[in-house]
Amino acid sequence: MLETVKGIMHGKTIELEQAVSLPDGSSVLVSIEPLPLSEAERRSRLLALAGTWKADPSLKEIFDGIEKERRGSTARTVPFA
Repeated sequence: MLETVKGIMHGKTIELEQAVSLPDGSSVLVSIEPLPLSEAERRSRLLALAGTWKADPSLKEIFDGIEKERRGSTARTVPFA
C-alpha cells in the first residue's frame, strides 16, 4: 500500500499533515521530496537574509582584498587575426 502525505521536517522527525492508515510503531520506508517554495515564501526567506552581514567586521577586509586584486590586475591582450 502506497500513501502520499505532506509533512514538515523538525530535525529528525517528520510531522504529517494528516493521519495515515498504519498502526503506531509500524515500520515504513520514507522517500523525501522537498516541495517547491511559493513566491511569497521565497521572498520572505530572501528578506530575512537581507542585511545579515551588515555588522560583520570581516567584510571590510574581504572587500579591501577584492579591491586590491582588481587594481593589481592587468588587462589581457586579445589577438586579432
